[in-house]
Amino acid sequence: MQLAVILYYCKSLEYGSKHVYQSLPRLLYIWFDFASKILRISPEQERESQADHQALLEAYNTTLNQMSKCILNLFKIVPEYIFLTAFSQLISRICHPHIQVWDQLKRMIAGIVIKHPYQAVWMMMAVSEVCFWTKSMGRFIWY
Repeated sequence: MQLAVILYYCKSLEYGSKHVYQSLPRLLYIWFDFASKILRISPEQERESQADHQALLEAYNTTLNQMSKCILNLFKIVPEYIFLTAFSQLISRICHPHIQVWDQLKRMIAGIVIKHPYQAVWMMMAVSEVCFWTKSMGRFIWY
């Protein structure tokens, strides 16, 4: 169901930005939350076997890939300034624990900063002292 919600939010944003302040933050929240939910799935939960756990994990990852593909497509179609409306939400998730989401988020933030540096760089300054790159983990972490 969450995949359908993501698809329809993306479709609505392709056709106009009248409700961008409601739909884009909700779209991003669902995407980030779903990716975090995948990391919380543990094999110790009430499942009959390891195969059930693997099947569930594969289904969730397939859904996440489709969500990510839809959001990436939206990012390519709509102008980058549309994503400036939710830029603070993107910045706040810069340390997302799911590697695939974090990588796509990193590319989106870079694309926005490249296209609109005067509007976006000042928001990045807020996290420049709080967030740093770790080589061992290969991503940003809060400190």
